[in-house]
Amino acid sequence: MNNVPIFAKPGMACRTSKPQCLLQVSQWHTARAARRGCGRAKGLLMYVLILPGLWNSGPQHWQTQWEARHAEWKRVLQRDWATPDRAEWVETLRLNIAACRHPPVLVAHSLGCALVAHWACAAHRGAIAGAFLVAPSDVDAPSYPPGTTGFMPMPMHRLHFPSRVVASRNDPYCSVTRAAAFSSAWGSDIAWVDEAGHINADAGFGPWPEGERMLLEFCARVQG
Repeated sequence: MNNVPIFAKPGMACRTSKPQCLLQVSQWHTARAARRGCGRAKGLLMYVLILPGLWNSGPQHWQTQWEARHAEWKRVLQRDWATPDRAEWVETLRLNIAACRHPPVLVAHSLGCALVAHWACAAHRGAIAGAFLVAPSDVDAPSYPPGTTGFMPMPMHRLHFPSRVVASRNDPYCSVTRAAAFSSAWGSDIAWVDEAGHINADAGFGPWPEGERMLLEFCARVQG
């Protein structure tokens, strides 16, 4: 796949209407990744890739806030955030992981969690250290927004790497029952956040220090 973007530089916004921006970011990070690899969590021998979901994560979202706080954490930049194609998203993720010097931890939100599950179907053991899966969207639900291609059905197989699901009890995009089913099928630990909506900026989750603490604890557990 030609010109598949690798990482988004913190503070550099890209829009699907300006593909030249995507190419510039890709070129910048291709050279940088060759020198440094993926983002390493401060104080840990751990590399972090951030995986937003549908429509990307805006400036107030905790993923963006964490990326700004940890200069070496990298966002996986998809070409099309509005009408994502599973095969393209999976290939972009594969290339990002391949660019890492060490197995990274994937930090996914919403559709990004489904992306991890689909990627894992064909992934090699040891390719990543683990996955931190926040507010997985139920892509099979009738209420799920239209426009995605290939993400249904949600993979319900055991993941071959450590994982933790962080779910809300009143998520409009995923019921408690389905979130628990995902966690069970994937073999993931699960942590519940009460009345947290979709655990995004609209629900009041900007910097989200408690979530960051949970992530760092997860990284410390899986880094060995």
